[in-house]
Amino acid sequence: MFAKTLPAVTEITIKKLYSFPVIVIQFTKGKSDSITFVKSFNVLKKTAMIINEELVKEAVKKHGSSRAALIPVLQELVAGKNYLSDLDMVEVAREMNLSAADVYGTATFYSFLDTRPRGKYVIRVCKTISCSMKGKNSILATIEETLKIKLGETTADRKFSLLETNCIGWCHKAPAILINDEPYTELTPQKVTEVLREYIKNK
Repeated sequence: MFAKTLPAVTEITIKKLYSFPVIVIQFTKGKSDSITFVKSFNVLKKTAMIINEELVKEAVKKHGSSRAALIPVLQELVAGKNYLSDLDMVEVAREMNLSAADVYGTATFYSFLDTRPRGKYVIRVCKTISCSMKGKNSILATIEETLKIKLGETTADRKFSLLETNCIGWCHKAPAILINDEPYTELTPQKVTEVLREYIKNK
């Protein structure tokens, strides 16, 4: 309910107000001039913690609090936030009555459970032997050249992140990549360039 009442965030900057650091959050309000809210770091941090707690509670309520539900809960949080913060993992451990080490170990073991902020579109290039033999390296080089980023990096506009991953189940149509959950197979440098241009232009 809270999220539905807020206009879109257009800019977040850090400034000083009477020597105290503050975060300035700028919102758009339709086509009219933007409005600006100023929040202290302490207030913003407390707000973020409350929002995190609610997200975790909803995920646990949906999937359950047993140890077997840990991965679905973490997947739910990644789907909503695009990554898992340390605060998320601590809150999951508390809510599910698990150790923080258990939650952290699970989150960092699986490559699809990102523990760093990623772009809107996460490109995962399959690095297994099938894709490598069918030209994975040329696909990766083309993506890097098109987006002007290297493996493991995110574009400046936070639209794309580029990662490698283990088998994504398309060995028979290698080389393959995932963009978020969408597979693209039997790629050539030309085909992957066309795919990326569509995302850059229309998505």
